[in-house]
Amino acid sequence: MTDEFNPHDTQKIPLGPAAAALISAALGCFTMMVAHQAAIQSKVFSEVATILGNWIPDFIKIGSYAGEKAIGLLVWLISWFILHQFWKQRDLPIMPVLLTFAGLILATTALFWYPILHPIGYSF
Repeated sequence: MTDEFNPHDTQKIPLGPAAAALISAALGCFTMMVAHQAAIQSKVFSEVATILGNWIPDFIKIGSYAGEKAIGLLVWLISWFILHQFWKQRDLPIMPVLLTFAGLILATTALFWYPILHPIGYSF
């Protein structure tokens, strides 16, 4: 019988598509927090964000929050598409991908998360 499984004959799956998904998700989170801070600081941006979120059901009840999430969603999807096109056949090293993902998530948390900013009185 010649149909034996040989682990060395398997084709290696490139990491590029998974890296695109991870980094685009972190970019979406970072953008969402930037949009939230911009809406807090600027009345004009808050109104624009409210208009951008008008496709979400009951968006009037949550105001600019719907638009902030819509902006994060758009950045996530667009960056995922672009990064996937560049990296779909590439086998990237995993550590730089994970460090970039963790760095973006930590930057989002450290720079914009209210419980961290409030005790020191910092605001954008």
